[in-house]
Amino acid sequence: MTSPAETLFTATVHGVKNQLGELLWRLEARGDCQLEQSITLRCAQRLSSALLLWRSGVSGLSLNIDATDAEALLQDLASEYRSLFPNLRIECGSSPTAALDGSCVAFMDRALVSLVLSDIVHNACRAADTRVSMSVSPWATGVCFEIKDDGAGYPTDVLQLAGRDFCRRGQASTGLGLHLADSVARAHRRDTKVGEIHLSNEGGACFRMMLP
Repeated sequence: MTSPAETLFTATVHGVKNQLGELLWRLEARGDCQLEQSITLRCAQRLSSALLLWRSGVSGLSLNIDATDAEALLQDLASEYRSLFPNLRIECGSSPTAALDGSCVAFMDRALVSLVLSDIVHNACRAADTRVSMSVSPWATGVCFEIKDDGAGYPTDVLQLAGRDFCRRGQASTGLGLHLADSVARAHRRDTKVGEIHLSNEGGACFRMMLP
């Protein structure tokens, strides 16, 4: 049974998110506020991440699994962030090992995975010098999402923790996004396979999320 405190906390977070959504819509309508849009979107994402992690600590993440076109998911993110970061080259596609028909359908919680990847892409765009690339490829019975930038890469402490605890990537970061990414990935299971994330530096930061 949900306690009054839980209900109040959830309602407050959703109320603030709705206000941020209204602000984002108004900024988008102006057409000349990319930086302000980026900041507003980031605030909304952090609220969503904090609420999800709090809920997972209380009762575990609840997944809504459905067939998802993984490449279409990335294309949607690429389109969104090209408008927010017009000076960056944001590339999107499937790897050479993807299905011959060009499709890359997998079973996942699309809303949660999209929230996680949006946060990762946002950080990649902030850290990149000129380019961010996104791709998806088959992994086990599922898929592997890959997001790379050509910035300075992950600090050593971030690579060591790999989302298992809070850490920083930039001066103002808490590592909330990577912690949520790790939690969401591990919540996706199929038979004996468990989802995971992997961080590395390959000419910049490289994030991989594998979902079975």
